[in-house]
Amino acid sequence: MPQSNQILSSEDLLSNTALRISIWILSIIALTGNIFVMKFRSFWRTTNKVNSFLINNLAGAVLLMGIYLLFIAIVDICYRGTYFIYDSQWRKSGWCQLLGFLATLSAAIKRWTLRQARLIMLFGWLFCTTLAAIPLSGIDYFENFYGRSAKMMMNIITDFVCWMPIIALGILSLNSVYIPSE
Repeated sequence: MPQSNQILSSEDLLSNTALRISIWILSIIALTGNIFVMKFRSFWRTTNKVNSFLINNLAGAVLLMGIYLLFIAIVDICYRGTYFIYDSQWRKSGWCQLLGFLATLSAAIKRWTLRQARLIMLFGWLFCTTLAAIPLSGIDYFENFYGRSAKMMMNIITDFVCWMPIIALGILSLNSVYIPSE
């Protein structure tokens, strides 16, 4: 962890010119590059939609970090030479809180590993299984719940038939199984 005076100075939000230039360059590259990726992916219909979905999520997360860096660079310009006067006010402001939220969200989303993606899917399955099993609990409200729901059977069957192949392909893709484009 850097000491507080390595990034912040007593006068400026960003302590040196190299740091300022780096943040401007990184923010512009992150913004333009990830907007390009997201637009390119939306126009180019890929056969592997799972990978495309994950790449778009990663691009969105890095785009958020680019927004964060851009605003930090702008705030540095606004407070240059006088930051020490506004330090406490800035740190308590809604803008600072919002930027901290963006940085945290970006870091949390883009750091998913295959193991974490599998855990998220597992929790999704467990949550849905729990919800589907509630009527089996014996609570009076749910008495004959599935019987009353019989009229929805065609919707359920149709949903199952449509979504099961997609779910199966997603699971195969997460397990690094090659899925041909045909």
